[in-house]
Amino acid sequence: MNNYLKILTGENVYERIPSTDVISKQQYSLFKIFSFSGSIVCMGVFSKMMITIENPGILPYIILSLAAIMLTNFYAARNVEKLRRAYVIMLVSACLLLHTVAYDCGGIRTGGSMYYTAIVIYAYMLLGKRLGGYFTIGILCQLTYLFLISQYTDWTSFKMFNNDDALINEDYIVNISLTVFLVANLSKYLQSRKNVVTQKLEHDQLELEKKNRELEEKNITLREYSVRLENKNRDLEKFISIASHDLRSPLRAVGSLSGIIKEETEESHPELMPYFETIKGRLTRMDNLLDALLNYTKMETIHEIVESHSLEMILHQVISHIHPEDDVTINIEKGMPDAIACSNKLQKVLYQIISNAILHNDKDDKRIDISFSSNNESCCLNIRDNGPGIDERYHRKVFEIFQTLQRRDEKETMGIGLAVAKKIISDMGGIIRLNSSAGEGSSFTIELPAKYFSATNVLAQPKMEAVLQ
Repeated sequence: MNNYLKILTGENVYERIPSTDVISKQQYSLFKIFSFSGSIVCMGVFSKMMITIENPGILPYIILSLAAIMLTNFYAARNVEKLRRAYVIMLVSACLLLHTVAYDCGGIRTGGSMYYTAIVIYAYMLLGKRLGGYFTIGILCQLTYLFLISQYTDWTSFKMFNNDDALINEDYIVNISLTVFLVANLSKYLQSRKNVVTQKLEHDQLELEKKNRELEEKNITLREYSVRLENKNRDLEKFISIASHDLRSPLRAVGSLSGIIKEETEESHPELMPYFETIKGRLTRMDNLLDALLNYTKMETIHEIVESHSLEMILHQVISHIHPEDDVTINIEKGMPDAIACSNKLQKVLYQIISNAILHNDKDDKRIDISFSSNNESCCLNIRDNGPGIDERYHRKVFEIFQTLQRRDEKETMGIGLAVAKKIISDMGGIIRLNSSAGEGSSFTIELPAKYFSATNVLAQPKMEAVLQ
């Protein structure tokens, strides 16, 4: 039963129109309204003519046939892709009927001319601006034609009404009323909740309100989480600061006591002296470890300078802080751009990478080459050394905090420098990569968004020049 009802109301075709195509659904609904309303109007005019006019002739049956055409056209429209053709057939049939009726029902003065108003409205809504405009022009031409033949020829008359003023007036009021009925049906639909566009807007509004509520709830949760995280970070920083201070006191006490014992036993027990040196080294390492831990936790508070600074100048500042030995050669590519609002952070990163490259280099002639490249989205700074290289299985480990590839007794290091560098670069939205193999040196690539560098000279060709030996 439901299937028959859907066929009868055209719901089966309506459901085949994609739900996302709101305009097509709206047009089909208006097509259904015009088809049924127009058919009712035609049957109403037919009945009125047959009842009030003694010898109506063939014209009422032509009007009734239009009702049949409208309904047949509506039920024959099953192909969604060809619905526009059905709309055109319906509107053209209505115009032809009005034109035919005009000859025997008063020409330009026929009450049927009122229906042109409804046709124009539906033409724009069913066919769009362009075809609706063509229909409007065609109707205006048709009305002009009816005016001319009514004014200057005897082709038109009120023959259908036997020139009876009462019948003419009655026809006029009936046609006006039915025109109002057509337009009212359209207006009622457009203002009702059955309107597809209205339904879509209401649905979207409800969805938007729902998503806004969900977003607000998530924002509240996020703000609460952010506050808790900030409090925990402050507590952690305070804890590390207090802990490092409290730990340094016993370290200093141990250092002082071991120094006193060393002086007292230096002559009587010289064989113990290496142990005191070991104690001193371990205390120094512990002190350095506490400093490194404090620096790592305070990276978020690095003061940033807004002004641009030449990348080459930043590199020279880093090198001057490192104070490399005479066996170190550092080559910097010419034509490097300016670093924008990231010089302090970049300086810290470069310091960690270059100092590590020098510290772990086992060659008599240590060499570091620094180059720059870019594209539309990112810029890359490459630092390559001729050191011992790093086996691929350790590439991730070197960026982990407190991880070292050599025993600290062999090479005194905290294992925190590259972890600091990676954290800073990640916070800036970039990445740091290591390309290295054992015995072939190491290459660190820092990739940052292009916004951190000036556009000037970013595509400079590599030109290596020794700047410090």
